[in-house]
Amino acid sequence: MLIKSLKELHESLLALVEAPNQKEEHYQKWFENNRMIFSVLGFSEEIPHPCSINIEGEEYIPDFLARDCSGSWFVFELKRPDIKVHTQKNRRRTFYRDFESYISQCNEYSLFFEETDNRNFMKTKYGITVQRQVHSILVASRDDSLDKHWVHDEIVRNRNSRITLLTFDDILSSIENQIRLQESPLLHLQGVSGAVLFSHCDPITTPQDQYLLDFGSDPMNKVSVGFNANSVFVDITIKGKCVSTRRPFLFVLGNKPNLLYFRVGLSDSCTHISLSMNGTESIDRVFDPMHIKTESIHNIVCGSDVMMKTPASSIMYEVIVYACILDHKEKEQLLSYFNQRYQYYLSPLAIHPLPGILFDGLKSLYTPGHPFSTDKKISGKSILSNKMLGWYDAAGGNLTLSDGSTPLPAPYLAQPKAMPPYSSN
Repeated sequence: MLIKSLKELHESLLALVEAPNQKEEHYQKWFENNRMIFSVLGFSEEIPHPCSINIEGEEYIPDFLARDCSGSWFVFELKRPDIKVHTQKNRRRTFYRDFESYISQCNEYSLFFEETDNRNFMKTKYGITVQRQVHSILVASRDDSLDKHWVHDEIVRNRNSRITLLTFDDILSSIENQIRLQESPLLHLQGVSGAVLFSHCDPITTPQDQYLLDFGSDPMNKVSVGFNANSVFVDITIKGKCVSTRRPFLFVLGNKPNLLYFRVGLSDSCTHISLSMNGTESIDRVFDPMHIKTESIHNIVCGSDVMMKTPASSIMYEVIVYACILDHKEKEQLLSYFNQRYQYYLSPLAIHPLPGILFDGLKSLYTPGHPFSTDKKISGKSILSNKMLGWYDAAGGNLTLSDGSTPLPAPYLAQPKAMPPYSSN
């Protein structure tokens, strides 16, 4: 994307959002005339006004149907930025009546696509295959006086609705991030990238963080990727101080696999974090530089923290980690590999379980380069890339780590009680 086009996109949307007395149709028209915004938000295709839906005798037309890079379709519904979402009372906080009606409207859209005849209609009219469970993205309001975590919990957990609220400030921030990404030499940053196919163990009963991957050999200087009951996260810890980047995420029940992609870039000029779940961007952030020795984070623990003291309750299916920052094309190739190989298991219709390794309690995988390892001489030709740090395939029982080493007969399974005491020497 050209920086000039992104800046013009930001300026025009900001002017519209801040202009008084704008009608809902004005925002719908802006999105129709500025389709680049869907690419900024992580969508690869969009269809305006795709169908007419009867709700209690009245006809409603979704503003857009948008497809993300994993192939899932979303209803994209636009409201005004001056809409008030919830009351400001800490106790007995409730949604305002108008916002309640928007939630009901999106719920009806979801019910519409659950019907086979309606999905067949979309196939006939547009030549697209829409999944049975269609989530909605509701664009409304601004960030002022808005408790996003409460909204997320109320919509998703308390009402079991498939709706994500995006404020107009969220969209403006996404454009700003893309501008910074274009202006920064991010592809020349040092760091790590990768993808993890995993599921949580039902139910997630504790808010405690669970580590999928922890990079480093020093608990005071590391990069962590993981999840808890309400969100996914990337934490960077330097000299014992942690800077956390978190975003709410809905984990569905039934141990459904989730595909997490991450990228952490570090340099003297900036720090970049990118994190996506199931093909939809959740975090894309550029901020001030954070100084950490990148070679130290090439030691990896999978399923716990670097000291292997944090219990886990998750299932890992495949992990791929690179000692570099993947560009957009490389990222798409990586996600395409996962989507093609695990297409059946990522489908909501899957009934057969995917072979995986259970991380239950204090059990973890670690690289040959980790201080706890007794084997630091494994080397060889990499499987997918000479930039690869590690690759683990639960179905095949292979673990390849540290400078693209060859597959091992079985993964390193670490039980902390058998590990020597940590030493920084």
